[in-house]
Amino acid sequence: MKLDDYLKALAECSDEFVEYKTHPANENVERVHRLTWDFGVYGNWPILLNINLEGYWPTPITEPSRYFAEGSNVVGWNTDLNPSLVNLLTNWEFRGKPNSNMIRCYNHRGGLVGLQIRLYNERNSYHGGREEHIERQIRDYNIMLMLEGATWRREVALELAEAITDIGIRTKKEGLPLCFPKSIGWKEKGDDLSVLSKIVYYHPRRKREIKS
Repeated sequence: MKLDDYLKALAECSDEFVEYKTHPANENVERVHRLTWDFGVYGNWPILLNINLEGYWPTPITEPSRYFAEGSNVVGWNTDLNPSLVNLLTNWEFRGKPNSNMIRCYNHRGGLVGLQIRLYNERNSYHGGREEHIERQIRDYNIMLMLEGATWRREVALELAEAITDIGIRTKKEGLPLCFPKSIGWKEKGDDLSVLSKIVYYHPRRKREIKS
């Protein structure tokens, strides 16, 4: 799916909840926001990027004290990040480094959504699609932005969509390859081509979005 089409669909999505049966054989009913049902927006939602890391984080920290100055100004906290990644984080405030250089945490300006920056170089549960998609995602991307939020709350679901849109727009401006591996709505069943085509890929080096 094209990035612009996905972001437009998020903007036009109805602000409502959907009830669905968890299994055809029972009467248990769950309730999720339409953003989740139609477009997969949910807590622990990954965004994959390809960014030049040479000379930037996660190289070893040589001046660790600089990360613990007062305040959370994004420029002051991110002196070791690739400038393109800093620009993606304009609306995020630094929260800390819980795992040495490997994970960095931020809070969205709205205060309800968190973000982790992680290296992305091995198999994990955040891939999307069949084997050919998994191989492609491991091969083509090296950074994962993990968005965190409890989407059973309406305001969190809306802020997640806002954060996804903001990062998507800024990624295009920076000319960075991007993938939303979990952009398939929960309503979709199976893994045929029509379903897998909902995975968003954006690759500016080819001057167009990659077809799924």
